[in-house]
Amino acid sequence: MKRLLAISFMFLLILPAFSQTENGTDSAPQTVLTDEAVSENSDTTDADGFVSAPGSENQEADSENTNTEADNIQSDVVYKTNQAGDQYMILKLSVDVPYRPFKKLIVGGSGTLGYQRFIVKGLTLGGDVSFAYSQTIGKNVFYFVPILFRAGWQFSAGKFEFPLSLGIGGAFENYLDRTYFGFAVHPNAAVFFRYNNAWSFGAHTGLYILPQWYKNPKHNYTGLIHDIGLSVRYHF
Repeated sequence: MKRLLAISFMFLLILPAFSQTENGTDSAPQTVLTDEAVSENSDTTDADGFVSAPGSENQEADSENTNTEADNIQSDVVYKTNQAGDQYMILKLSVDVPYRPFKKLIVGGSGTLGYQRFIVKGLTLGGDVSFAYSQTIGKNVFYFVPILFRAGWQFSAGKFEFPLSLGIGGAFENYLDRTYFGFAVHPNAAVFFRYNNAWSFGAHTGLYILPQWYKNPKHNYTGLIHDIGLSVRYHF
């Protein structure tokens, strides 16, 4: 009887241990990532031995695609000159050849500063002021200062531009002690080479028409002075 009790007691002690061992053996196997496996999954080594972070290749591809799209959009933008709102300042230096009174005035010179703005493509409005002089055969000097409102139209062919304009206004005229302010007209033609977006250089020619009207019609007179020279324009 004592032996039976002892065997039963030992069986009770061994049974839990056996059950625990059996449960541990039947449990599902677990995957353990080694340091090498983690390193292989997280980093990519290229042929030169440089390690790149995961997804970096995709990020670089996305960046290249974005840059390409931006370049395509930028290449579609076309910048045109001489559009509505474009403006320029012009400086002209001229040699003045008097046609009338002929043989009384010697060749003189003039300088002009002007401003023009494109109202629509090709059409400009603005104004200019000039200072001109011509020497007389008696060694005296005839001065005139025309202040003109100017309208023009410009044709273009590549980098060459051909503005035609008409200035209308008044001119202060002086000879010795005599002064006169009267009507003035100045048609002008020019050719320019567009050096870049900001500057153009060229030549011009025009004709100053300076009528003098008096109470006595017998004293009325119209001066004609041809100007020809070089011009420079600053566009903005």
